[in-house]
Amino acid sequence: MNVGNTQSQSIVASIQVSRSTFEMKQTTTDANGDTQAKSLLVDAVQVNIQIDGEFANRVLNDSLEEKLNSMFQEAGMDTSVDSLLQGGGDFSPTATAQRIVDFATGFLAQFQNNNADKGGAEQLDGFATLIKGAIEEGFASAKDILEGLGEIASGIREDIDETFGLTMKGIDDFVVEQAQSLSTPAEDETAAAI
Repeated sequence: MNVGNTQSQSIVASIQVSRSTFEMKQTTTDANGDTQAKSLLVDAVQVNIQIDGEFANRVLNDSLEEKLNSMFQEAGMDTSVDSLLQGGGDFSPTATAQRIVDFATGFLAQFQNNNADKGGAEQLDGFATLIKGAIEEGFASAKDILEGLGEIASGIREDIDETFGLTMKGIDDFVVEQAQSLSTPAEDETAAAI
């Protein structure tokens, strides 16, 4: 994130810097009990950053990329995120959540290969736990970064929360779908035997 360059300033809705000088009175008491008053001139700089949705999404993407890379490494997966969530300019909560789900769930086969000693249901549970943990950490980290930069507009905050909820639901739906596909072949074999 390069907040000071032109590119980032076009992503952030506005950055306002104001400088003011004010007089501050300080009263001290010396060892003899005498009170002295001093006037100090204090220079104050106030930075006000207004964060827009595109900037919030970029911070979220960067944070998720970091957490997913860490998760892949911990799981022994020989992969990394080159560019997370690229594709299109739709930054709505639904579209962003779908991109996150599609990307994250795309590593199931590699996770299963690295955990071949476990059963299918155990692999799914482990994968879901890993992915959801990385996503939770990524969203929390992104919120911390954004809050540290400035005030997040309430609509943006709501979009982030909605994106998080839709992402978690998408992961849950994916796991349910995969679990059903694990049980479907056994049911087909039973029906064929009858």
